[in-house]
Amino acid sequence: MGWIDPNELSFGLRQALSFDWGYYSDKTDDKSALFRDNPALRLQASRLLDRSKTLQQVWMESSTTTVLESLTYFNWLLQFYLKFPTLFDELLLTFKEHPHPLFWLDVGAKNWSYITGLVAFLEAIDINSYHLDGVELDVGRRYLSGHTRGQVARAHSQSIVNATYHSGSIHDWAQPAQIITSFLPFVFEEPHRAWGLPKKYFQPVEFLEHLLCLLIPETGILIVVNQGEEEADEQEKLFQLLAQRIPMAWHQVDILDSPFMNYRYARYGWLCQRLNP
Repeated sequence: MGWIDPNELSFGLRQALSFDWGYYSDKTDDKSALFRDNPALRLQASRLLDRSKTLQQVWMESSTTTVLESLTYFNWLLQFYLKFPTLFDELLLTFKEHPHPLFWLDVGAKNWSYITGLVAFLEAIDINSYHLDGVELDVGRRYLSGHTRGQVARAHSQSIVNATYHSGSIHDWAQPAQIITSFLPFVFEEPHRAWGLPKKYFQPVEFLEHLLCLLIPETGILIVVNQGEEEADEQEKLFQLLAQRIPMAWHQVDILDSPFMNYRYARYGWLCQRLNP
């Protein structure tokens, strides 16, 4: 008898039992004291909020945790823009010359608590016509409240008209995109297994190659964020390996400023593009 992957069994059970458990709503709480002891951080948050009506709405209607995550992701994306303005301007130029919706694919969307940060970035760069797709493999993971990851994600995204949350493997996704984001992808097998995912889904080279193949050549932008220097180093090795197969360019942002969240490991950013042969 062959070896049976225990994660395969538990993962299959989670998906089979991924029914919704009652109604989920992100509870609004009092944020009046937020950043009270840090005027500089309060000013930074205020300036970010001023750039997005959607983010302002989340401030009024969502939990502090959701707001902090959204501010963090919005701030990260602005750092990418400020680091590589020419690359983003080239992308934006295609929408000014030929008006059409921008397709943004967010891979490994988890419970999509940060989705407003992505929308805020689009508002900040004056993209009004877009479709935002989030893809998550393990939608059946259940929280202590009884709600599933997928249920929470749908609640976070329900107010975003042009956003759709999808269950499944990214390898089954075929729609090309102008922007692709991958926040904290698994580059080592141990964390992948620790999160209860079957071994067969740990394919970091194939995963990254598929994302690059979905990316619009020349002007499309792939953003990757890793946690910790070790994972960032491994990520760069994957870029170097794939560069032997696919014409591509990648640029490092180094450590991303994350003043709104206290992370154990620093976040490192990468911006990639697929080049024409």
